Amino acid sequence: MIFLRLYLLLLVVSLWLGCHNSALDALGLPSPIVKISSAPGPEDLALDTFENRHRVILSTAVRRTQKGLPRAGGRIQYLPVPGDTVYTFSITGYMDSIYPHGIDLARWDDTLYLFVISHNATVKDPSDFNRHLILQFRVTDDHLIWKHTWESPFLKAPNDLFVTDDGRIYVSNYLKRISTFQTLWSALFRFRTGSIVYYLPGEGWNKLPGRYGYPNGVYVSRQHLYVAEGTRKRVLRFNLDAAGHPQPAPVTSPKMFLFADNLMPGPEGWLYGTCHPFPLKFKAHAADGTKISPSWLFRIHPDLADWEWIGKDDGSNISAASTCLPYRDTLYVGQVFQPYILKLPFQNHR
Repeated sequence: MIFLRLYLLLLVVSLWLGCHNSALDALGLPSPIVKISSAPGPEDLALDTFENRHRVILSTAVRRTQKGLPRAGGRIQYLPVPGDTVYTFSITGYMDSIYPHGIDLARWDDTLYLFVISHNATVKDPSDFNRHLILQFRVTDDHLIWKHTWESPFLKAPNDLFVTDDGRIYVSNYLKRISTFQTLWSALFRFRTGSIVYYLPGEGWNKLPGRYGYPNGVYVSRQHLYVAEGTRKRVLRFNLDAAGHPQPAPVTSPKMFLFADNLMPGPEGWLYGTCHPFPLKFKAHAADGTKISPSWLFRIHPDLADWEWIGKDDGSNISAASTCLPYRDTLYVGQVFQPYILKLPFQNHR
């Protein structure tokens, strides 16, 4: 018993310290820092440059719910670039509330679609939000038109997704089921209860063999699938065969990115991401917005051999940063809970 208690104590200390490195304390964020108001919880971002549009699309939801109160639905919003004012899409054709999480854009048959992970209530229990959908909307200037709802038993606890222009869908399940117990079990003990699933036209849904620790951000290039594996502090790169099946034995990055979140492509070909280096502070912030949680921003070469920190904040400017999207010498940074995103200047020297 004494060894178990000692193990738990050391585990809690390691989670509190996170991936602390005093050499990074002075890095800070690029300035000037501009806060742009949005609906609460702009967790994921997507860049829309279709038909000469220039805007950032935001996936927002109230992710703090007081006990005994009904859960509020979310919104899909957009920020014209340049500009500092966020607008809300109207939605036609879909009557239920949406609870957005990861989003992605894809062009199918020369039409732009937005794909939205939504955690809806189950039919049997309106308080159990484990009915996981992927909602497909046609994108216009100021509203979204519902086209299709994707639903599958393979969608256990979907976090992020990537949709290709040829119809493939890749999804990270960060847990085997969304619940407070599963979240603590996976985060505290680093158990690998997540999975990676994918849809191929003509084949349907498949699951990649293996277990993964809190898989989150997903990105697909022509020949590779990238996944941020949160509790194992790394980014994975899987080879894809001609049909789009991920192959075993992925290349792995250095173990530097504790609880890495979404992955976004940069103009120079690197991947941009965020991580939550102090999990217990993240948990405290999730319960109480007045408690800050540090946010670190990074970018990594697609071969995963070279990487760098590009920003670090103690949580005063942004807590629980979830997405770092580069566009036109600017970084747009989303977050899990609070009602704003950051706009930061950034010069790419690669």
